[in-house]
Amino acid sequence: METNETASTTETLNASGGPIRNAGRLELLKRSFPLAMLVLLIVIFSILSPRFLTFGNLLIVLQQGTVLLVAALGMTFVIMAGSIDRSRRC
Repeated sequence: METNETASTTETLNASGGPIRNAGRLELLKRSFPLAMLVLLIVIFSILSPRFLTFGNLLIVLQQGTVLLVAALGMTFVIMAGSIDRSRRC
């Protein structure tokens, strides 16, 4: 009898869409939060500084990001190849 009550409670919750709909919204919020914060920071910095969205500044940001991209790709290949060995060999 307990299993029927549990199943009916689960079905009622699924049919109403309450918890499932909220879980979907929470997941969407978690996935879109970094992008929303990036857009917010771009808007704030462009308001505070008139030179923020200029071509020269965007070029400098891309050049600095390229260095990090190369380092991250190198580390990714090292990890994927399994070349990380933390054991001590004497």
